[in-house]
Amino acid sequence: RAATAATKQKYVCVDCGYIYTERKPGDFKNLPNDYKCPACTSTKRRFKPYKEPKKGPNNARAMANRQQEISENGSDINPALIIGFLAIAAAGAFGLFNALDAATTVQ
Repeated sequence: RAATAATKQKYVCVDCGYIYTERKPGDFKNLPNDYKCPACTSTKRRFKPYKEPKKGPNNARAMANRQQEISENGSDINPALIIGFLAIAAAGAFGLFNALDAATTVQ
């Protein structure tokens, strides 16, 4: 009979590489939704489960290495956010162009 003990999970901030280690199993999910990364103030939803390949502290060098690893393995930025930003920027530019055109048109 195999014992199925809950284990502490680690979560990594995808923005800076900070690792949050649960004090007890399920601890991270019980954090308030407004929890912020203590290193870069990213929101709780910017943390992803982390399987540690080897021991790594939360010092600047280790965090930079993890951040580099995350960026090399691709970003989790939602493409819809990028498209939305570009649409808003294009609409703003179009509105500005029309305002300038109206201001310079002689009637």
